[in-house]
Amino acid sequence: MTADAQVSACHECGGRGVKNLGTRGYCSAHLSDLYARFDKAVFQNRGIGLQDGPLRLDWGDRYSELRCCACKAMWVGISGEKCWWCSRSHSIMIEYQIELVLRPPDISRDDARFDTAMKAWAHRLANAVKAGVVDEKRAVALWQHEVSRAA
Repeated sequence: MTADAQVSACHECGGRGVKNLGTRGYCSAHLSDLYARFDKAVFQNRGIGLQDGPLRLDWGDRYSELRCCACKAMWVGISGEKCWWCSRSHSIMIEYQIELVLRPPDISRDDARFDTAMKAWAHRLANAVKAGVVDEKRAVALWQHEVSRAA
């Protein structure tokens, strides 16, 4: 049995189902209507594609033009798909935040704010290690390098 055969007909209109949610099948249009009722914060920058154009039978009978509910990107796919752009931007944001936490303060040792800046950086590194975002060995090595360089 193929994945297509497992999708039920739309429970509202009887049309070609693209996704089952619980015990009900949904066509592209009715699935989009359902998701559009959700608060956008539910998706937390990990949007999904909702039908925003005609069915695209040239791609297959389950495909339509989609628009992401979070970032408004458009593509052809199956209604309810995860948005690649949102997923990728989330990954990029995490990578960028890791780079920021690993970057030592750009402040001279002679500056009166140096000790405060270094303590704040130490706290950021410790929080990143606790969160599992940064490896402890890497954080300690970076800290030791910066402390020895500043001495």
